Amino acid sequence: MQTNAPKTNSSETKDGSREKRNAEQDSSFEENTGSTLQLKAAQDMADNSPQANQLSQLKQIAGSTQPVAQLKTDIKHTTGTINVDGKGAHRPVGKGMYAKLDPDNPVRGSATGVNSDWMKWIRNHYKKANVVRGHLLNHDLGGFGIEENLYPISTKANADHSAKVEQNVKGHLSDLYSKTTSQNPGYVHYRVNVDELQSYEKAQFLCSWGVEYPIGKWLVAPKHEPIPSDLGNDSGGFGGGKKNKHSPFLWQHGTSKGGKEVTSVKKRIDDAIKNGNLSFNQQAGSPGKTSENDQQDTLEWLNDFVDEYGFQSAWDTLLNGYQTTSGGTQQFYLEMLKLLQQ
Repeated sequence: MQTNAPKTNSSETKDGSREKRNAEQDSSFEENTGSTLQLKAAQDMADNSPQANQLSQLKQIAGSTQPVAQLKTDIKHTTGTINVDGKGAHRPVGKGMYAKLDPDNPVRGSATGVNSDWMKWIRNHYKKANVVRGHLLNHDLGGFGIEENLYPISTKANADHSAKVEQNVKGHLSDLYSKTTSQNPGYVHYRVNVDELQSYEKAQFLCSWGVEYPIGKWLVAPKHEPIPSDLGNDSGGFGGGKKNKHSPFLWQHGTSKGGKEVTSVKKRIDDAIKNGNLSFNQQAGSPGKTSENDQQDTLEWLNDFVDEYGFQSAWDTLLNGYQTTSGGTQQFYLEMLKLLQQ
């Protein structure tokens, strides 16, 4: 795995604290502008200037009428429910996400954790789709494996989301990490909204992303990509073969798995909320009872593995495991190889 060593600069070396650096960022920004971001935005927007067009695009992705003056990572979740079994049992899911990612203010997410019984119901009804709980915000971009950030999609859709969107956003975050300083910050803007065409069975992730650097200008102009998920028709879907990109080291979730049920992850969520990095329009309700292992955990692990290392590395690793083991362990590797071949 690629590891980006934590970056240092003169201000960090001098004071040794991220908190003081944040304060210096805010102070330096206001000194340079002589006013707030809101005033600067109003001035830049005069006479339909190019700056005005750029700021307008920023606002469109961010979904805000005012620029945000606070220089830090800001992740907002919109939650909702889906009616899974037709019996009126509305289950909590993520319906939207907007993230303004400061590469120097990492939020470490987590992979999906314990499954709920309603996911087993969906998998049994759409077996060819290999349904997984897809992160709206990837676990290496500050996304946690909690109901507010997960939505049931096919493995094909999950792989498309990784290849067409998430790998680009991770790459932009890493590139921006090497450019930003206390006096010259920047952000990756990233939005995902769930568009339910026919309930959750046929939905799509509407994804937008762009890079703001320096503040108020696009380094990478906004891009848009719909990711369809059709549980009734999708099958297989791991695809690909290229080497995947990685977020900066301090953003990577590592082996972190789970949501509110895991103490260490819950503390990170609580800290992110306390620090103003993470917010929800409402907390998700009860996801229902947890499910016994129906290979769903294994399937989601395989999705995470391919997302992290790429298809070819996953295939080579599993093939080597199959060739060097026996019994039940060898059978596990065989099942994983069969899934990758679909």
